[in-house]
Amino acid sequence: MVTPSDIAGQRRCPQCGVVTLSSICASDGTTTLVMTGFERDALSYQAGDVIGDRYRIGGILGRGGFGAVYAAEHIGTKQPVAVKMLTADPTADGSQVVRRFFREARITASLKSRHTVRVFDVGQSDEGTLFQAMERLDGPDLESVLRLLRGAGKTMSQDVAVEIGLQVLDSLAEAHRHGLVHRDLKPANIILA
Repeated sequence: MVTPSDIAGQRRCPQCGVVTLSSICASDGTTTLVMTGFERDALSYQAGDVIGDRYRIGGILGRGGFGAVYAAEHIGTKQPVAVKMLTADPTADGSQVVRRFFREARITASLKSRHTVRVFDVGQSDEGTLFQAMERLDGPDLESVLRLLRGAGKTMSQDVAVEIGLQVLDSLAEAHRHGLVHRDLKPANIILA
């Protein structure tokens, strides 16, 4: 078992996994992660909390097995963003999850489809929680729309369903070409913006 004293001052590269004392990985130039200080759970953030010295939390947008997504605002630019917080400790067996999280951020930030949410930033909070800051979309999720239609005794038209499906497939096809697989594709994660 690794103890905090074993890793004091150490950092890990989320790209290649190298353990170092440097804030920048000598192998690939990636910002490294602090290996101690994981006092705060991703689900514990509240309105007003600041992430990474630049994103002020407004409220929670969703929770899942990965952690949570919060509505936030960039402190300097006032730009609305969504901040995805990961529940994983880079010192534990979660190192694969951490590498996947940073790889997902890098690849998603490079995607060009207008049907893919844009990733602006990835980092680590002072409490050790890993985060991605991304475009905050305005609009209902597909699950909510389908529930409203069902409640009104209606169905979505075939044309609308096909259009939504084509847009989702456009986004997924580009992600797949870059080796990224969406691991939680469901109507609640499709925003109709």
